[in-house]
Amino acid sequence: FERLRNRIRDWMRSKPETRQPPEKVREYQHEFESAIADDLNTPVALAVVWTVVRDDSLPDSWKLGLLHQYDRVLGLKLDIVEDQTLPSPVMSLIREREAARRKTDWETSDRLRNELRSFGIVVKDTPTGTEWHRA
Repeated sequence: FERLRNRIRDWMRSKPETRQPPEKVREYQHEFESAIADDLNTPVALAVVWTVVRDDSLPDSWKLGLLHQYDRVLGLKLDIVEDQTLPSPVMSLIREREAARRKTDWETSDRLRNELRSFGIVVKDTPTGTEWHRA
């Protein structure tokens, strides 16, 4: 569930979807509700959860909305996302690494990545900057 919580954290950063829900959203809702109505068929309900998570054609904001609905029934507490604050020295390492990357100092960047990993922090470089999560 930790990987799922990491994905949820990423989805929370995504832009909300403004268009009408795709037909798939209604289909997933129906599948989930049918599983719950079928004598609380939890294995099938969880299978729907993982299908939603893995559906690359579904916008992240819709995935997040569906998972919040499902979580109200399943009680997995997926909405509890760990505290995203880090000690000041660790944040300094992240900023230092970002500066090294901007200077294309890959050796320093890699060394700092490994140092952050020793603190249990995994960094991911994206087009919009560096993202991190706890390992």
